[in-house]
Amino acid sequence: MTGVQTCALPISEDLATLPSLLEPHGYRCALVSANPNVGSVFGFGRDFESTRELFLRRSAGRVRGAELVAPSDAVTREALAALQELSPPFCLVVLAIDPHSPYSPPERFLPDVLDESARDFASKKDFHKGKLDADQQAIVRHVYQAEIAFNDESVGALIDAIQSRGWLAHTIVAA
Repeated sequence: MTGVQTCALPISEDLATLPSLLEPHGYRCALVSANPNVGSVFGFGRDFESTRELFLRRSAGRVRGAELVAPSDAVTREALAALQELSPPFCLVVLAIDPHSPYSPPERFLPDVLDESARDFASKKDFHKGKLDADQQAIVRHVYQAEIAFNDESVGALIDAIQSRGWLAHTIVAA
């Protein structure tokens, strides 16, 4: 059996997938992914009953940051739709990509101290180039924390939906 050798190649057909291990025990499995690295093009959609991919890539190769465009609330909407098709026992794999630069959280999560130019700076992928001064580091930190808060809210909505069905006590949530 061969393992994963690089992030630019699909996983080996010889590797067992999580759904292939769970299905014999009665589990229905669904995948919702905003990252092509964890999608069908790299072999991760194999054996899932349902696969929802929120990206356009359809070929293997190194994934660029610009391809990671689905915000966590869109991922959660798809996960909630997938959840409608499942009942216990189930395995729902959900991968949101926030926080990842370029940062672009909804306005309500951004601190008032950030002006438009600061928000524009943090929304660019190229702020990683070169050394950041103290003000730029503070901007990136604020916007990064805003993306974390946005992601937490989105994941919280999914967990609330699982709890409202009475399934949370028998559900493992791994983050």
